[in-house]
Amino acid sequence: MLGIRDMPRPATVVAIIPFVFACRGPATTDESTPPEWRLTGPTVTIGVFGGAADYQFESLSSAWKSDAGRIIVADRGQTSLLFYDEHGQFIRRIGRQGDGPGEMRYMGNAFPYRGDSIAVHDLGMHRISVFDSAGVFARALTSPVTYVRKPNVIPSQSCCLIMGAFADGSFLVHPPDEIPVLAGPPRFGRLSLLRLSADGQGPDTVGTFESRLYAHDAAERAGVRAYETVLPFLYALGANAVYGGNAQDNILVIARMDGTSVDTVRLGPPPPAFTDDMIGMRGQMLREDFERRPQFYEGGIDGFLEGVYPERVPAFSHVLVDPEDRIWIGEFSLHEAAHQTDPDGKRYRIHSRNGAVIGTVTLPAGSRLTWAGAREIIAVERDSLDVQYVRVYGLARQ
Repeated sequence: MLGIRDMPRPATVVAIIPFVFACRGPATTDESTPPEWRLTGPTVTIGVFGGAADYQFESLSSAWKSDAGRIIVADRGQTSLLFYDEHGQFIRRIGRQGDGPGEMRYMGNAFPYRGDSIAVHDLGMHRISVFDSAGVFARALTSPVTYVRKPNVIPSQSCCLIMGAFADGSFLVHPPDEIPVLAGPPRFGRLSLLRLSADGQGPDTVGTFESRLYAHDAAERAGVRAYETVLPFLYALGANAVYGGNAQDNILVIARMDGTSVDTVRLGPPPPAFTDDMIGMRGQMLREDFERRPQFYEGGIDGFLEGVYPERVPAFSHVLVDPEDRIWIGEFSLHEAAHQTDPDGKRYRIHSRNGAVIGTVTLPAGSRLTWAGAREIIAVERDSLDVQYVRVYGLARQ
């Protein structure tokens, strides 16, 4: 969640470090009012309270629809992939804890692979397992990527996550963000995204990007302090490129998977400045959240209320790329910065690859977008009783 004062978890958006690529200038966007796309439904709802086990979820991480129309749900809590037909009827479950073929010690990211195959990263075994469209185990490979500590920086995590796959079957690897700890002015962490071939050869560098902003503070752990609401490098995978940014401005970078070129896209007007009213509003929402669930705030609420804020509001907080190469940009909300659900729902701007806005859509409150197709989307939701659902909505494009 945003605003946590501990060292950050790996993330996903980008401000490119200038010396990595020869960049073209930012493309401009259409500033006219884009059409509002409507959601219909939900047309399918998967999830129950106190019903059949195959429709109960523990910790949903992702959900998407295959080319054949099946809905695939990844549940880390159950170490399982669950398959449903287009109407939401259960088909089968695969995966369980273990070290054998098709098993996992700790389930990481699961994502579509070539064709209708599926790949799953096992964090415990540092292994990628590939299943065919029916969920039958096909093969596994061990990631050779390791991380070596470097002077004057600390890593954001122990090693490396497999985040997804490109159209050619190669995998994107997210090593630790490197957080600068030397005394001096505020500095960005640095993230170098890597690519493994489909058979596990490499890694090759996709690009090196500016990530989260830190200030030197000798009183803090490791000598650095993260600003409140400042995000790391947020990104999504397309067929042959990474789309992302660190939301410090309205710039999105599209970096080719082979590291040969990058396009810079301006998404819209620059984000507004942070005001005292905004800080006060976030503080009030944090207090309300603390009253509801104090166990979430280790060490109490004071540390969250005394945080230091950046000059600007984040330009966005989520990036997703759909099969048509449309870029979905989730707008930042102070509610999510205070660990709350925006009562108006999360709003997305949909951009073409050159940055032009082609539509906007607002998801229902509490929804997290996990997949977008030509005429429908899939969102993961959680209700007030902590019951999790996967819902399919129709998308009426204007």
